[in-house]
Amino acid sequence: MGEPRSAQVFAEKVVEVDPAHGPGRAALGSVYVELGRYQEAITQYEAAVELMEPTPPLLINLINALGKEDRYVDARNTAEYLVKLVPSAEAYERLGWASFRMGDYDESIEAYRRAAALKADYWQAHNGVGCNALNAWLLSGKQNTGALGEARRSFRQSLRANPDQPKVVSLLFKYGV
Repeated sequence: MGEPRSAQVFAEKVVEVDPAHGPGRAALGSVYVELGRYQEAITQYEAAVELMEPTPPLLINLINALGKEDRYVDARNTAEYLVKLVPSAEAYERLGWASFRMGDYDESIEAYRRAAALKADYWQAHNGVGCNALNAWLLSGKQNTGALGEARRSFRQSLRANPDQPKVVSLLFKYGV
């Protein structure tokens, strides 16, 4: 309901009453994220993973919180675990994101491609492929026309799935993609 401070009291009470309650720890982690307390959220998410069967939403929340703290190695390790647990488009997209943040562009683009192959209208995955391909084109001194073509196709597919992306439109104009 947009009131994380109010939820904090209740979520903390659940963990105080039953420290081994995994869902309570996951909920407290979500509250801490809303409050911008990412390290505390990570602590709660990690405890939840230990206390209960990890779910894709819990692991994605953990990956996102780790990213907020610039802990990309941990985020990528968690994403790799998520991909093994549930090889979904969302899992591969998070792996692509974490790998990109670490500068591992080959692993990143492959993960994003797998995400896009699993879910054709997953615009976030197409943006990841597009950003990696655009990056490859720029790093080649604008010589790798294959990468430029892949960037163009990926960004356009992303815009077909979700036309409300001003940052993508800006990239297309800025680089003539």
